[in-house]
Amino acid sequence: MTLQEDVVAKFFYDDGELIRRETIDNCRIWRAGSVIGTKDKDGYVVARFRGKQWKLHHMVWLYHYGYKPTMIDHINRDPSDNRIENLREANKSINAFNTDKPSNNTSGYKGVSWDAKRNKWHAYIGVKKAGAEKARKHLGYHEIIEDAIDARLAEEKKMGI
Repeated sequence: MTLQEDVVAKFFYDDGELIRRETIDNCRIWRAGSVIGTKDKDGYVVARFRGKQWKLHHMVWLYHYGYKPTMIDHINRDPSDNRIENLREANKSINAFNTDKPSNNTSGYKGVSWDAKRNKWHAYIGVKKAGAEKARKHLGYHEIIEDAIDARLAEEKKMGI
């Protein structure tokens, strides 16, 4: 039996949760109809499956698509929201873009900061160059913050983020 067949045989999916199809060994905790998983210290829902601990978003992905990718991103950044429409296959770059704004951010938006020298809002985005170098791509200086935000959002869309 494949992993996907096993997940589908043991659980059914309902709005981001996997629910047991049958009671296991007359156990009160593992009863048919019970939702699987508990939150870990980082807010991810984890569950035991085939003798190993799994993050539930990997099981949900496997349930729907039949394989377990290396990395899955929670689009809304809530690690406990495992609805399939909130999950996307990702790489390190996409996952890094989908993080909270830095604590020293004054604009309230990632990739937008105030440039005191120019008296304008600076829009930028991180890009990866050849040789695993990281760099910032300049997206312009703007007098109005909304224009800087729009520039950043347009570039994210262009990059598929």
